[in-house]
Amino acid sequence: MRLSKISIQIEPQVYNKYLITFGFSFLGALINFFFFRQVYLNIGEDTFYYYAYSRRVISFLSPVLLMGLGISLPRAIGHYAGDNKRAKLLFLVSILTLSIVSLFWFLLNISFNELLTEFIWGEVNLFTQRLNIAIAVYLIGLNIAAGIHSYFRGKINALYAGIIDLMVQSILPLIAFLLLSDLVTIFYSISAMVFVLNILLIYFIFRKINPNHLKINYLLKEAGDLLGYGIKRVPGDIFYALLIFLPAYITGQFFNMQLAGVLSFGLSLLTLFNMPATAISFVTLSRSATLLVNEKQKLKTETRSLILIGIAYSILVIILSYYFMGWFLKLFLDQEFVRYTKILFTILWALPMLVVFTVLRSLTDSSYRRAYNSLFIFIALIIIIVFSIFAIQISNPMLIIYGNTVAYFILALLSIIISNKTFKR
Repeated sequence: MRLSKISIQIEPQVYNKYLITFGFSFLGALINFFFFRQVYLNIGEDTFYYYAYSRRVISFLSPVLLMGLGISLPRAIGHYAGDNKRAKLLFLVSILTLSIVSLFWFLLNISFNELLTEFIWGEVNLFTQRLNIAIAVYLIGLNIAAGIHSYFRGKINALYAGIIDLMVQSILPLIAFLLLSDLVTIFYSISAMVFVLNILLIYFIFRKINPNHLKINYLLKEAGDLLGYGIKRVPGDIFYALLIFLPAYITGQFFNMQLAGVLSFGLSLLTLFNMPATAISFVTLSRSATLLVNEKQKLKTETRSLILIGIAYSILVIILSYYFMGWFLKLFLDQEFVRYTKILFTILWALPMLVVFTVLRSLTDSSYRRAYNSLFIFIALIIIIVFSIFAIQISNPMLIIYGNTVAYFILALLSIIISNKTFKR
């Protein structure tokens, strides 16, 4: 079936939201490609490996500190579509919760800096200790921005959500890396810019709200409802964060930090190429909550179309990577990095399965209060661990990468099975 015919099966109004979201994510991916080159040139090869690894650390910690609110907030707003006052109250509860949790993590890093640095980085020195604190500060602003982004996801406001994501994930970090060369200072600078942006956006959202609506007992009730749904997803967020962090962490602990940095860079590329699917899932979470009640067939048609488009896109990425990966590495980094072409290309084998899982993940979360995704991700995580154990035993880190691909294959398969069950109910 041609892609043009597939796209026609999606409502024009909704299709436009997908296009806007895809456009912003694609632009973000392009900026990030340039961004990696700028990082490499500014901070040098040795520090680049620490930066690449720090991205995996952030990808692990951020979902955990979100407390499931990245899913429960847009789902709740989509469920109460049209109730603007309730949407803002839900948002307020989320922002307060995220601020408290992120601040608590920061204080833990201050109090137990050496212990946490050793656990996360596998080495304790002045640089890694300072970097660990800087990342804790960065996570405060990042998670509040994620809460704001989730609010606009729930509203299915693709334009605002796309702008926020582009600013926080791409433009502001790029500005910092263009102007500065010290990695710790860069993280503090990004944090300051994100903090200012968060204040402006929060003011924009609350500028017309009546303070009399902010009753403590009502806020506590909303917090209970949001966290009651979201906390069930926290184990899944932890498992997923481990899924994308553990391969690099094990490589760093049992092989070397340079190889861990290369693997981290490859996983970052995998994440970048998955950005369009991630952006689409932002729309489908609220959309699924709305359509599941009375328009399940329409949701089934849209989901099928999105999966076919996603698979076609990911196959195209793999083909282009096969022919141009070496050229890309030489252009954006340097000739020395070309020797890692095979490793990076092998990591991208997982892209089609990751795209399928990402598109279907929101549907599963909207359909069931039981956290099926958490179970599926746990199974995939076990596969990674088993492959990692064998890799350590025979001193072959490539087994970790193969295990990564197998894990995502199982993840996609389980997601397809539960989705078919959803549409047959």
